[in-house]
Formats: sequence, C-alpha cells, structure tokens
Amino acid sequence: MAQEGRRFLHTQQAKVAFKGVGQEVHIILDPKAPFAEIERELEEHLERSGRFFAGGAVKLIVASRQLREAQLQSLRQTLATHGLSIAAVHASLPETTRSAGSSPPTAAPVTLPPPARPSSRRETRLRHGELAHNNALLVKGPLRSGQRVYAEDNLVVFGDVNPGAELIAGGDIIVMGVLRGVAHAGVPDNVAAIIAAISLKPTQLRIGHFISRSPEFQEKHDSGPEIARVDAEQIVVESFPRRLLGAS
Repeated sequence: MAQEGRRFLHTQQAKVAFKGVGQEVHIILDPKAPFAEIERELEEHLERSGRFFAGGAVKLIVASRQLREAQLQSLRQTLATHGLSIAAVHASLPETTRSAGSSPPTAAPVTLPPPARPSSRRETRLRHGELAHNNALLVKGPLRSGQRVYAEDNLVVFGDVNPGAELIAGGDIIVMGVLRGVAHAGVPDNVAAIIAAISLKPTQLRIGHFISRSPEFQEKHDSGPEIARVDAEQIVVESFPRRLLGAS
C-alpha cells in the first residue's frame, strides 16, 4: 500500500521474539503457532543472531501456551547448542509450569570462538562464509551468497549485497549499493532502527521482531535510494535523498 510516497509493506511479527528487558533477555513464544514453527524460527534466529546472546541465560516467556516436558527439553537443547541456557520459564498454565520443573537442567552453555578482531581502519573484507564482528563496522563489498556480516551497533556496507548474503546489526544498516540479500537491523528488539540502501531490493527485511518478505522489492524498476523503518507496527519504505547516501 502506498501513501504520500510511502509504501506500507506486508509485515508480520516473529513467532519467536527476543526482547531485552533491563540486563535480561526474554524469549517470547507465540501462543498459537505450531511447535514445529517455533522450533524452526528459534533455530533460524539463533543461527543468524545467536552471537548477540551467547554465554547468557534467558527467560522463556510462554504465557498461555502449553508445552510438554519433551518440547521444553528440545528448546533447551537448541539454546544450549548456541551457547544459551534457560534461567526461568514464565507460564500461566500449571501443566507447563510442572513440565518446566521436571525438565532436566541444560548442559553448560557452549563456548563460542571469539569474534574476529577489527582492523585499525575499522573495516573488514570478507571471504566466503566469514563472519565479521565490530561495534561500528564498515565492510567493503560486494557481498556474495553465503557471506554473513554481524555488527553490535551500526553497519555500513560499501558495495552490493547479493542474494544469499545476510546483514545483521544491533543498530542501523546502510548499504552504499544494491541490497538484494537479507537485512536484520535492531537485533534483538530495537524497532527504532532503520535500513537504507541506494537500491532496496532485499529478499527479506527484519527490524527488531518485525519481518517483511514483500514481493514489491522484486520489481525491475529502480526507485532510487530508500529507507525502511517501523511505523505503527508495519515496515514502511520511503524515498531517501541521494546526496545523503553519496549517490549521484
């Protein structure tokens, strides 16, 4: 839907949402989604963004969702594989509370290798499949399928991001080129983050726990530099002045 030069994309909330609450991380499960979808989305989220939380303990918020002991243990094992453990389970159903009490404790969190050390120029050139980590990261593109870039804060890519490449940042993402891959800004729950590119044609956009896979991005015409942000629980795309992204 378009309105005054804005596009409101079809947006859905993640079935597994990570939220920072003070110094804690809460994992909130959709109360109605099938458990198989919960497992799949949890694994996908941890595969992409698990290094934001590795080594910590989380609170699992299940509310009115009923979880059997075997399901809780499956979630514990998935989290442990990515270096996380469950400190507490918050549930409103007594059946789930009993399952949480009887489920055996998770093994100690897996120790992940330390992130790559940034260069003195604060920029990194990636090889296939390499993971970059920096508080304020500048990356030289192009990025190809299989490459994933991780930044604790903002991320700037100089060059194109091709299909199959992924950008993950705790803050904003800016691409000085064509964004055709996946971009997830505002990990885990910073819905004030933005994603901007000289040409915005991603496979998927995620801002905080909001997701859009809009086919609008696959249109062949070039609409110029654009910025995506969350507005009223929808991801909105707006035109962006070329001069601010260094485009001619």
